Amino acid sequence: MLGGLVTGVYVVRILEAPVGRWLHVTTLPTLIAIEGGKVAMALGGSGQGLPSDAAWATSYLGPGPWGSLAPAVASQPSQLLEAGMTAAVAIGIVVILASGGLRHRDGRLFLAAMGAWLVGRSLVAMTWRDPEGLRPLRADQGIGPGLLALALLGAAVGPRRGD
Repeated sequence: MLGGLVTGVYVVRILEAPVGRWLHVTTLPTLIAIEGGKVAMALGGSGQGLPSDAAWATSYLGPGPWGSLAPAVASQPSQLLEAGMTAAVAIGIVVILASGGLRHRDGRLFLAAMGAWLVGRSLVAMTWRDPEGLRPLRADQGIGPGLLALALLGAAVGPRRGD
């Protein structure tokens, strides 16, 4: 998401267009693209989390090629959990827009969505099978709060009007 943001801002600056307006417009498409990518990864056998005997645990049988280590072991469907969380953020953004909130096209909607997505991603990361990074957190959970702080700072000090 951060790479897309930086690239998008760069292109919009080259075109001399209002950055805030374009960030506002791309908020929902960005969330939908992330959600679709997470579902596609799960369908391809990637993104299994910690082993689990829960009813919703997934396993991949057959020769593959699967993107997870030990795909036959029933595990938390981390990519699907992240897709669901991203869908919840997108629904929240739609509710905010429908209620008349964040109407100004100044980029704060995108920053709010990015912040909510980062919080959700940090929660879902607790189910990942990856080795722990910054004890007791995983690497993504260590990076997420820093990016969330940047999103909040951008929302607080960013431009108020972009339309």
